[in-house]
Amino acid sequence: MEDLFGYLEQSKRVDFGNQKSSSITAELQEVAQIYRPVSGVFHPGQQPYRHPFILEKEFDILQPPTQKGAAKSLNDWLTVEEIASLSLKGFQSKYPETNPVIDRIDVRPSKGIAKVLLENGFWEIQIDGQSGEIYSISRRHSDWIEQLHDGSIIAEWFKWLSMNYLGFGLIVMIITGTWLWWGPKRIRNLKLKS
Repeated sequence: MEDLFGYLEQSKRVDFGNQKSSSITAELQEVAQIYRPVSGVFHPGQQPYRHPFILEKEFDILQPPTQKGAAKSLNDWLTVEEIASLSLKGFQSKYPETNPVIDRIDVRPSKGIAKVLLENGFWEIQIDGQSGEIYSISRRHSDWIEQLHDGSIIAEWFKWLSMNYLGFGLIVMIITGTWLWWGPKRIRNLKLKS
């Protein structure tokens, strides 16, 4: 999507074969201007849109602050297997009673680090991509708060069941609310006509 925004900002028209269409480009640019604040996408020189409810990364209590590593180029990095192995060894040296299992590895080339997220306990290990030095081992409180919010902290089936009931309830509220608003007007108009 970001490529689309960049292209639309650089060009004043879109070429579809032999057909030049500036009206389509104008419409796409309008959509891009509407979508950009929602998506948070911005370009250099523009101020990023900050949604007031997205505070997850603003407080170190919710998520550990992202550290900065040495190497920005992926060519200088350790392999993914080495990063995984070093992070697990570092975690087990700090917490020997645990048996950690990696959920995913979030690679941040621009920061020079990898975030290794564990399956249990909401743990995050930040490791330098080049040297393998562990910068931080801490809990991600935002993850359990998110699970509490969507109900998956109880069980995955509970999340799906509750979200479906909430969605169905929302549809019922829209239909009944529309009827409560429109129905009396319709009945009043029918009474006035007869």
